[in-house]
Amino acid sequence: MPQVPWFDLHDALLPSPTRIWHAESDNEITVDLVLAPERPALHVTIDNDGAVQSVNLQRWGDIGQKAFGYMPFGGDILAEKRFGDLILPSRLRVGWRHGTEEFSPLFEAEIISAVPASSMDMRSSHAVAESSAPTGGGVHVT
Repeated sequence: MPQVPWFDLHDALLPSPTRIWHAESDNEITVDLVLAPERPALHVTIDNDGAVQSVNLQRWGDIGQKAFGYMPFGGDILAEKRFGDLILPSRLRVGWRHGTEEFSPLFEAEIISAVPASSMDMRSSHAVAESSAPTGGGVHVT
């Protein structure tokens, strides 16, 4: 199985002047990402236990359009799994037009194993995950 670095989104999305978090409701979180000159909003839907269910934002593209523009892009977390001390999304699908009737997954992935690169300092470590393509159509991460 190929090994894929699981980048530490925990550090990448910690609140800061360039990452402003606010709750829209009990199950919706928005992260305003200050990426000059733009300020995309990352929308995160969570369940009652805080598990991520979906993420989406407006992304620049021209998929199925005559001209470039902002389009919905995101994905669904279909399952999560415990890998030692880590709980990670273990099955996901991502694609253009997420959250609309026109959504068609660009890729689907399943994480089958993950271990921290350094068990000494979980906060600064990255995990390495092995992935396996699920059955079905589309482009799969392997």
